[in-house]
Amino acid sequence: MSVLNSKFELTPFIPELDLRQGVVKWEGGDERFGYLKEVNRTEDVKKGQWLYSSNYSNIFPPGIPVARVVEANKALKQQYQKIKISFSTDFHRLHYVYCVKNKTLDEINMLNTQNQQP
Repeated sequence: MSVLNSKFELTPFIPELDLRQGVVKWEGGDERFGYLKEVNRTEDVKKGQWLYSSNYSNIFPPGIPVARVVEANKALKQQYQKIKISFSTDFHRLHYVYCVKNKTLDEINMLNTQNQQP
């Protein structure tokens, strides 16, 4: 699934903060930019920091560059920051993409479900 799909969500990792929080989303419009949502305003997210895929994904391995912070605004009366990001992929230059099927995804999901039961 492409990051330019409205149903795409990814929890990123920001190494400088040791932070695995929030959701990377594209809101339509300009395909170069998206938002990192649901990051508490207490986190010190700054312009220029890189976002990588975290180990919270069944789709992507950890450590893949996803985006760079363009702007981070902390509103005093809001719990979450508004963080604009610039995607690391130039989608205009893509000609071919590869889709990889995880043949063990059903087994992984079953094990995760078993681990969540008391």
